[in-house]
Amino acid sequence: MASASNIRRRRNSETQQPGAEAEPTSALRQNVPVVLKRTSIQAALNWTALLLAFMNAFWLAYHYQAVRLPAPVSAVEAGRRGFSEQRAFRHVRALTNFGPHPVGSSSLDLAVEYVLTEVRKVAETSNPNVDVEVELFHAKPGVNAKVFKKRSLAYTNLKQVIVRIASKLSTHAEENSILVSSHIDSVITSEGAGDCSSCVGVMLELVRALSHLAQNFKHSVIFLFNTGEEEGLNGAHSFITQHPLNATIRAFIDLEAMGAGGRSQLFQAGPDRWLLNVFARVAKHPSGLLVAQDVFLSGFVKSTTDFQVYKIIAGLSGLDFAYLENGVVYHTKNDRLELVRPGSLQHSGDNLLALLQEVANSTELPNVKSRGHNDSAKMDSVFFDFMGRYMIVYNQHFAKKLNTSIILQSLVLLIGSILQARRPALLPLLLALFTLVLSWILSIVMAVLAGFILSILLNSQFPYVALPWLVIGLFGAPSLFGALLGHSLGHSILVKYLHHTQTSELKNVDSQTSTESVGNLVIWEVEKLLFKAGLLQWVFILALGTWFGVGASYIALFWLVVPAVTYGLKEIFLFPRQPPGELKTYILFFSLPLPILISAETFIFLPYFLSSSLARFDKHPGGTPLWVGNVAAAIAISVLVCLSLVYLFPYVHRSDFQTGDLGVRHCPTLLREGGVKWILLGTALVTLVTFCIAYFEVLPAYTKDANRLMNVAHVIETNARSGESLIPKSYISISSFTPGKIVGEMESLKTEGFQCANSEGPDFVTFNIKYGCTKAVSMEETLWKSRPSFNVTQDSELNGHRITSILMKTALARRWFMSVNTNKIKALKLEIISGTAGSRQTLIPREDIVGNEGWHIIQFVTDKDGPAKFILDLFWYKNLTAGGLQKEGHHETSLLKLRTDVAVETAELSRVLQKLPDWCTLFASSISPYTLAYLANVWFAESSDSLIF
Repeated sequence: MASASNIRRRRNSETQQPGAEAEPTSALRQNVPVVLKRTSIQAALNWTALLLAFMNAFWLAYHYQAVRLPAPVSAVEAGRRGFSEQRAFRHVRALTNFGPHPVGSSSLDLAVEYVLTEVRKVAETSNPNVDVEVELFHAKPGVNAKVFKKRSLAYTNLKQVIVRIASKLSTHAEENSILVSSHIDSVITSEGAGDCSSCVGVMLELVRALSHLAQNFKHSVIFLFNTGEEEGLNGAHSFITQHPLNATIRAFIDLEAMGAGGRSQLFQAGPDRWLLNVFARVAKHPSGLLVAQDVFLSGFVKSTTDFQVYKIIAGLSGLDFAYLENGVVYHTKNDRLELVRPGSLQHSGDNLLALLQEVANSTELPNVKSRGHNDSAKMDSVFFDFMGRYMIVYNQHFAKKLNTSIILQSLVLLIGSILQARRPALLPLLLALFTLVLSWILSIVMAVLAGFILSILLNSQFPYVALPWLVIGLFGAPSLFGALLGHSLGHSILVKYLHHTQTSELKNVDSQTSTESVGNLVIWEVEKLLFKAGLLQWVFILALGTWFGVGASYIALFWLVVPAVTYGLKEIFLFPRQPPGELKTYILFFSLPLPILISAETFIFLPYFLSSSLARFDKHPGGTPLWVGNVAAAIAISVLVCLSLVYLFPYVHRSDFQTGDLGVRHCPTLLREGGVKWILLGTALVTLVTFCIAYFEVLPAYTKDANRLMNVAHVIETNARSGESLIPKSYISISSFTPGKIVGEMESLKTEGFQCANSEGPDFVTFNIKYGCTKAVSMEETLWKSRPSFNVTQDSELNGHRITSILMKTALARRWFMSVNTNKIKALKLEIISGTAGSRQTLIPREDIVGNEGWHIIQFVTDKDGPAKFILDLFWYKNLTAGGLQKEGHHETSLLKLRTDVAVETAELSRVLQKLPDWCTLFASSISPYTLAYLANVWFAESSDSLIF
């Protein structure tokens, strides 16, 4: 490579002939404009300003689109035919005043009675030409085994309130209908303001409004206020499989909440797109979050809604809406009325009222169900809203064509640019892509390292549950540090390569100014190569999403097309003869607004959703390694950083060296004189400060409003093993569904004598405790009388198969869980025994069972007057008959495991709950225990073929 002195000697030895005709100007001989030199501090501040502007643009777009809500409408303003949040909110307040109202509670009976009374009032005051039919539906025994393949969800005695609204002026209005569904019941720990009293309040106001609007409807509207949703979607299942009205339903709308308040987001739609298209056309405040559907379909989130029942069991198409704000309070005592922000109900009500009016008058509704949808029908709709004002809808077939076209065009343009380049361009582009790969690798490595360190340092594994913005410092800053470090390494290699390839061209440079210009040209070319690499990154993301059918691939489409068009117009069409120059900053300002508007809600929602989900992440308390949650969050943040900042990275190296440095020193030393070092230092400081805040608990990890989720129960094991004897065992069990030790939480209970250990704790049938604390307590006589019991009524062989019949009594419990050993038992049958005569009613007909890790779970729920006696018939595998059992050794195997739940707080449990810090709260789900839980086992003695109770 020519040195600067050699260049000057050649310059002095050459003479310029006056009047000589100039040679054809090459890119290196052009009159390159002088570039304003920046100090490293100036460069760092300039790029930091770009970063902050970028982050603020994201936040403003998110706030405008996701946080802004319509103004609540009063009853006077809405009139009889409009939707009034004021009226709907009155219902929400009344329902939450009943306190927690789970299935089997007296408070749920009061809540159902309230809803029934309100809809009867509407029926009495409706338009004379509108027929409002009201029914209190009592569900018969049933079992849902299709939605949950490895569980049998059985129920009986559920009460549903059903309202059908139809026009008396239409003779065929009742033949076709659309269903609007939500649930009245809450979990035992929550008054359910968000989940889902807010949904019920909206539905009650819709019933009232439609009772004055429906006189000209062609079709009817059915409202289902169900119960049992929180115990396994039982209410929806009982209605859709038992009620005669289900034959008239052509489509459905399900209302849910995974938080409290905010926008009512459409997060599942299909399989048929007709209803979705209608919603997109008529909704006043359209809102859709397709990434939530992708997350659900991926199986990452194990939760389900009534949507799955209507789709899988009934073959219907529909829409699923949910309140997603304040996800951290989901199923806790903090799901309170105050969190339902003004405008939340109005947002949902305005959209649904317009939608129902349109659907009830449509000629297309009768044809929706007849299109042959079934369990395997794919959810192939792509939908997203733009600023909460417009909704775009198309199908995956069109999406694949569009995406494939864009991908192919991008590749054609890429190949064309490589072939037409004045010097070899493939290797520089590959080096630019290598720079991005380095950026991704180091970003993820640094973020994962931060996640590991956080898990080691802190007892509270997720200090960002109460303050989600902490993830910016805990994971975002390390991710950015790694991304910039990798980018700088790749940038240095690319600059060195380009400078080396231009050695021969330096021979024609005729002045020191031109030498400096060569350095500028290299840097400018590197900036543009890195920008093009960013475009190719999004080409790859788009191709990957298209291949796997990810609905949210439309985001990659916008991040690719808009910057590519902006860059192309500037480089090719607008200024075809422009002199070489640096990558213009205004390209960012024209490229990024639309992608930011399209993706801001998704990019901000995902970390927020992840942080709230991690609070209930540990399915088997103590069973998840402490680092898993933080590493998952770190990787997610790192991916978002690398995706969203890819177009900002080329601008970060502008003062890595002085202009013309290439000509003197051949290649800049990484971070020697650049602004990157200050940016890296800044990100390191942000990380350090945030870690200190978390470590020293300057800001608490949990608060009384954002709790750590606990599982606290008084447990009675009715036949615990102790040597060769079976003895009762009574203790308080404490564990956490939020990963991490519960050291700080147990400080308030240090005088209670709890023992905490990493060991096999109580087996609650639906989950096991791997780490928790227990304390033995006395057992009152009344508690012992409430224990469940087993009694073998028959144990015989029939046609070579062993059949065992067991009488099971659940005492006070109206909610119980049983797991059956599928390594021994092939099929089962469950019957209810009722009345003094002992009449039998089939609950689960004989059927083969499927196990999960060797166990099939039966889950049962009923109301307070429901049955407590059952006959369970077990059909053994043929080689396990009573007469011909093949011995497997002298040991005992658990054949059945039973947990019965009672909503009672014993004196010992109440004292413990009162002493727990206010940042702890009980968390309830469809499988977690009530406050009093009985555990019972039936063991099978391999040596004697006998059953042991």
